[in-house]
Amino acid sequence: MARARPGVLLIGGGALLGLGAVALAIAAAPSTPASSDRLLSTLRGDRMSVPEGMPERPGVWFTWREFTRTGSGLPNELPTWAYPRILKLVRFVLDPVRARIGRPMGVGSGYRSPAVNKAIGGADKSQHMAGEAADVKAGDMPAERLATEFVRAAVPFDQLIWYDPELGGHVHVSHNFEGAQRGQMLHAYVANRGPDGKATKPYVKKFRAWAPPPEGVQS
Repeated sequence: MARARPGVLLIGGGALLGLGAVALAIAAAPSTPASSDRLLSTLRGDRMSVPEGMPERPGVWFTWREFTRTGSGLPNELPTWAYPRILKLVRFVLDPVRARIGRPMGVGSGYRSPAVNKAIGGADKSQHMAGEAADVKAGDMPAERLATEFVRAAVPFDQLIWYDPELGGHVHVSHNFEGAQRGQMLHAYVANRGPDGKATKPYVKKFRAWAPPPEGVQS
């Protein structure tokens, strides 16, 4: 499928919006984050300059700076082309789930430069490098429970993976900027657990298909 031209955002039905139109559309939506999220953003110094036509924040509760974080020590600034991709991920996927759960949800890893992705052992074709994925946590909420909230919120995700605590205890979620969403759901688990359920280091990570428990059943 052909890529959208620089400076335009491809929306679900195939319509192209200029970045100015995207900003206007976002301005019409609620834009004041909850006080606790706003305070955390201020303390972390999450404000940053953005390309012309882009809003100050990608959504109600998230900031652009969250998507540049890395523990690799390498530069990881957002390329101009990544902004509309993150905007779509936040507006269509992360913001609705954050509103649903009613508690802060932080991005531990968003955009990754190729160098950062390689340094941390990311997948060769990781959607993080395309600005289409985020690894998130919501305080002490178990990863499986958070992943279940994404499914029940009926947001359009391409891939949803929840990780065992030994593997980070986070949820990876992605959204294709262009094209259809696969709706793939996986569980990243530690394969080398003994009969007592304890894992032995180094942890052996594997993936298996996953589906949330029925509505009304706690994960």
